Amino acid sequence: MSRTKTAQSRIAVTHRVPIVEQIKTSVLRQIAQGIYKEGDRLPSIRQLARDLGVNPNTVSKAYSELSQSHVVESVTGKGVFVKQSVISVDPENVPLPREAQVVIEETIERFFNEGYSGESIKHAFIMALDKIIRSRQPMVALVECTPQDTAYLAKELSSKLGLPVTPVLVSDLGATVQPEEFDVFVTTLFHFQAVKEIAGECNMVFPVNIAPAPDLLLTISRLKKESTVLVMATDPDTVDSLRSVVDLCHSGQVVGCLSEDINRIREALRVAKVVIHSASCCDVIKELQPKQPTIEVAFHILDDSVRMIGAEIKKLWPHLEVVS
Repeated sequence: MSRTKTAQSRIAVTHRVPIVEQIKTSVLRQIAQGIYKEGDRLPSIRQLARDLGVNPNTVSKAYSELSQSHVVESVTGKGVFVKQSVISVDPENVPLPREAQVVIEETIERFFNEGYSGESIKHAFIMALDKIIRSRQPMVALVECTPQDTAYLAKELSSKLGLPVTPVLVSDLGATVQPEEFDVFVTTLFHFQAVKEIAGECNMVFPVNIAPAPDLLLTISRLKKESTVLVMATDPDTVDSLRSVVDLCHSGQVVGCLSEDINRIREALRVAKVVIHSASCCDVIKELQPKQPTIEVAFHILDDSVRMIGAEIKKLWPHLEVVS
């Protein structure tokens, strides 16, 4: 069933921006924010014109242009309704008013006339936009050594911190990814010193503590007593961490190996009954012993680390709502 809502309190018409553009932008934003949903009827032309104190022809033109963009649909004798195709519009992607586009176009044309290249102008605009965005929100990178771990931890940190986090490989930092692209770097203790040296003094670099998921202990406790367990990871700190966890609830022998030490892994696989490994070691196990029973460990960033990072970010960006 369609619903009609009043837009009087939601559309702010000013003299700085054409009224038609104001109405269009406001309707788009309200649809994006879920105020108007699929099938909702917009205020009638006469009602909205009366509410805003504008000419009905102005509202009619705004609705007509939205209809041409397939945002709304006009049904003769019934009114103007929201179409399904725009329900998923991102509120942050609402088009700029025409007046703003004109200002941008005039600025670009002026620089062209002064002899600057298109690439130079584009770069200047991107840098200016980046500067403004950074003043409102820090650019955060999660740095790790493997694509799987980096992507997983970046997603988790973003969820816990409440900010966008970009996954960056250690090998890419300083090569294809420049330190100045980010304000904050987060990495594990094992890579902290290396990341800090590359990032330099101008960036914030934070170490985080990670730990296996709590249910790992229960899984390990169910292993056969006295059986040999092979523990694998890509760095020594993670190997030691996994060994400590296994030792807590398993009485058998525990062999720790780095994923790059293929010969040692081959030897351990001859006696190991099960392999406990980080996600980044899956391919190694499949290649050497595809039928070997394995337990893949998911690591999580400890909440204390997240709160510490959030508190430090809050000092420089006090307007942000982040975990602290």
